[in-house]
Amino acid sequence: MKKVILNNNLIRAFVLVSSLVLSTFSAQADIILTFGESDIEVGLNDSFTVNLYAETGTPSDMFSHFSLGTAFNSSILNLDSVTLGDFTGSLVDAAYFDPLFLSPFVGGSDILLASFAFTAIDYGSTTLSTINAAFSNLFSQNATIVVDDASANISVVSTPATLGLFVMALVGLVSLRRKA
Repeated sequence: MKKVILNNNLIRAFVLVSSLVLSTFSAQADIILTFGESDIEVGLNDSFTVNLYAETGTPSDMFSHFSLGTAFNSSILNLDSVTLGDFTGSLVDAAYFDPLFLSPFVGGSDILLASFAFTAIDYGSTTLSTINAAFSNLFSQNATIVVDDASANISVVSTPATLGLFVMALVGLVSLRRKA
């Protein structure tokens, strides 16, 4: 009787370990999205560009087209334009692409998907993130491709007025010293 219980415990342990190992493989992303910078600090009315890159793990993760959106606080940033990587496609609206047909099929690392040009229109901070990203797989149009979305923190800060006052005071002290 003890052998049967021991075997059942071994079977349970094997099933548990197997499911944990398989869950780690399924949790890995097929395509990883990243912005060129993760922390960006700009001044009010500054224009800047943020690049979006993709990385595929294996040749089976290559994609033929994709669509995605971006999310950010539009009271802090204004999206001026979106420039696609080396691909052609059509923009549906300022923040969404649908779908971009790529030729030839794309895979590898540091794939420039798009460059987003922004202007800082108010002080504050926001998170720029990709949303609803969908990629079509080369080998199976119906396959689910797991996408690891990207995010970047953007802060709009003021130029310190105290720096200007400090420079003026320093110039005043130097001119007083020369007169004395």
